[in-house]
Amino acid sequence: MLPNVWKDTSRATPYQVGKENPMKLTIRTRHLDLGPELRDLLHRRLDFALGRLTTALHTVEVTIVDINGPKGGADKQCRIHVRGPALRTIVIEHVGTDVLATVSLAAERAAHAVTRSLARRRTFAPALAT
Repeated sequence: MLPNVWKDTSRATPYQVGKENPMKLTIRTRHLDLGPELRDLLHRRLDFALGRLTTALHTVEVTIVDINGPKGGADKQCRIHVRGPALRTIVIEHVGTDVLATVSLAAERAAHAVTRSLARRRTFAPALAT
């Protein structure tokens, strides 16, 4: 369980992606209020970046933090934890000024890391079997 300071002020929302093998997508925020339109846009952006990998993923947890509060600056931090049966836990972190851009870049990096990890596993798995 996360400490109280990490609890989402606008409620963590699990979001089922895909039909044949749903992955659980959860978005949490800290010191930041996401409206329903932005939250839906973030869900669609994450689905676009990670949707093709749903068979390899079980859970995707996204934490968005406003580091400096109302001061402004490059202070929106997005941390993505990706877990799957054939993967070790992958953690991607990105800091930027805009929430949507920060989540988009972190999601693309997470998709690239998952793809690279799966390719590495496929490359070395036959050698281990013989």
